[in-house]
Amino acid sequence: MDPILAVQVRRLWPVVLAALVGAVFTLVHAAVFVPQAARYRTAIAHANALGLMVDPAHPAQKQMLPVKVFNVVMTNSMPAAEADARSQSGTLGAETAQELSNLANGRGLEIMVAEPGVMSQQPGSIEVRAHLHLRGTYGAFLAFVDDLAHSDRLWALERFTIVPSANGHDDFDVYVASGMLKRTGGGS
Repeated sequence: MDPILAVQVRRLWPVVLAALVGAVFTLVHAAVFVPQAARYRTAIAHANALGLMVDPAHPAQKQMLPVKVFNVVMTNSMPAAEADARSQSGTLGAETAQELSNLANGRGLEIMVAEPGVMSQQPGSIEVRAHLHLRGTYGAFLAFVDDLAHSDRLWALERFTIVPSANGHDDFDVYVASGMLKRTGGGS
C-alpha cells in the first residue's frame, strides 16, 4: 500500500467509523422506532375517536363523562323548568321525604315523623331537606346511613340526635339534605 494513502486512511478512520455508526442508527430507527411511532399515533387516534383523553398534548375534541359519573349526574338532575315547578309546588320535598322513609322502613326503622324541610334555590341547583324522626335499633340506623352513602343520590346527613332507651329501640332525630341539579340547554 502507498505510504501516503495509508496515512490519509489512518487520519480518516474516525470519520469512517462515525459514518458507519450513523448508518447503523438510521437502520435501527427505520426498522424499530418508525413503526412503533406509527402504532402509537394510530392508538391515540382510536382513543380520541372513542372520546378518551390519552395524550394531554392532544386532547379529544369533546370530553365524555365516565359512565358512573354520567349516571350520578342524570339521577340527580332534571330540566330546570321541571325542577322549579316541582320545588314551588312542594312535590320535590315530599318525594324526598318519601324516599328517605322508604329507605328507613327497608332497614326496619319505625317512622314517627317524615316531613319536607326548607329548600334552597340556586341558579343551577336545588337543595332539598327533610326531617325524620325514627325509632329502632342502632344497627338499623347505621344500615340506613350506609344506604344513604351507597345510593346514587347526592345525600348529606346534616345532623342527627340519638336518644337511647332501655328497651333497645332508640329514637333518632335526623336531618338530611339532597342536591338536585338543574339541566339547561340541549340536555334538558
